[in-house]
Amino acid sequence: MQESDELFLTAEQCAKRYKISERHFRRLVDSGEMPKPIKLGRNTRWPLHVLELYESKMIDKLQKHRRKP
Repeated sequence: MQESDELFLTAEQCAKRYKISERHFRRLVDSGEMPKPIKLGRNTRWPLHVLELYESKMIDKLQKHRRKP
């Protein structure tokens, strides 16, 4: 895989990243729980930096939730 290919993930790659089915991943996207993809020609892709930002926000949210007494 070329470096530029690693910057944009397919739905299948995203599902593998989160260890869920592709169908479940797409449902999360449709419900707004996961970031929306971008279109590159006919292809639908998720920029890696957008997913990493989403992950960071989710980690912060979980940490704040755990700190509450």
